Amino acid sequence: TIINQAELIGSTTCPQETISAYASATTHIIVPTNLPDLIVSKIKVYPSYIVEEGTRVRIIAWIKNIGNRPANNIKVIFLDGDNQIDGTKTIWGLAPGQTRHSSVVWRARPVGTHTINVIVDPANTIQELREDNNIGTTIVIVKKTKGAIAGTITEKNTGNPNKRSLCFCNR
Repeated sequence: TIINQAELIGSTTCPQETISAYASATTHIIVPTNLPDLIVSKIKVYPSYIVEEGTRVRIIAWIKNIGNRPANNIKVIFLDGDNQIDGTKTIWGLAPGQTRHSSVVWRARPVGTHTINVIVDPANTIQELREDNNIGTTIVIVKKTKGAIAGTITEKNTGNPNKRSLCFCNR
């Protein structure tokens, strides 16, 4: 990108005219374009985005390099709000245009709406075209577990040693 600027450096007024002197400068700004650019292109949640409290949920994030250089040793973290889920994951390499996934298993709790963030290159250790596009977000709603049925199971003797009957009595 080139920016041209002209700056007034002096001016004088004579009886019939004003004489002004200008100096111009050309500034060259070099923006590196031969870099990787890592994004979270998709997040999926299994079994569902609405789960009962205590459910084991697999969160899968697809990380893509939309830049034009490869990236290596790519760190990925998953957060429930400000709390990290599991440890830091590593994707060993992504060529330009390539996508790979990373995942964690999260125990859904407590009841409520959870903002799940996936951050690629969280410490910004990889120089990229853009550093402001490294976060993906989804929402998981955790609802109260359906109540268990309370009761007792009793065994009834049928008189036949090879046949038994069980009775569930709801209390």
